Amino acid sequence: MSYKSLEQRLLEGPVLLDGAIGSLLMDMGLHSGQPPEEWTMKYPDRIGKAHKLYHMAGSDILQTNTFGASYYRLKECGISEHHDLVNQKAVEICREYGGDSLVSGDIGPSGLLLDPLGSATLQELENAFYKQAVILEKSNVDLFSVETMIDIEEAVLAVTAIRKISNKPIIANMTYSQTGRGYYTVMGNSLEECTKRFIDAGADI
Repeated sequence: MSYKSLEQRLLEGPVLLDGAIGSLLMDMGLHSGQPPEEWTMKYPDRIGKAHKLYHMAGSDILQTNTFGASYYRLKECGISEHHDLVNQKAVEICREYGGDSLVSGDIGPSGLLLDPLGSATLQELENAFYKQAVILEKSNVDLFSVETMIDIEEAVLAVTAIRKISNKPIIANMTYSQTGRGYYTVMGNSLEECTKRFIDAGADI
């Protein structure tokens, strides 16, 4: 199989990402509320099967099982001491089972709220995203995904952290709700505002 970069694939036509991993893993026995990242170490073959199913379905990009693998999310489930290994192993599994699909290092919300809604600081969250991004980059992902964010401030921190250590493409997205005025995040940020903030921070898609 010949390697094709994201840029090459985009020039050839539409590029398909995978879908949710969690729902597939629940069909394989993952309990509701159980962090999928735990399975990276316990059941790597099941994580691999999920990636393989998406690859066989035609996904050009597979996202690593690291959506909740930032330091604070792993701390919640008591495995933060395995932070580096969980992220590294997730990339290896995705690469092993994903055929010629590109591997995207997936980064999701930290699970914390920024001040004044919560106690987290900008520096704490950026440090956590930076720590995760460094391991994903060292593990040789092809690109990064910052996804399903609800707070544009947190999302921009993640993109900024990645840009400090990598020039690889970044896909970034938010969760929106439709209102009478258009699409807005739960924090009140418009689609247009989020798009501009992402571009300014260094996101590509």
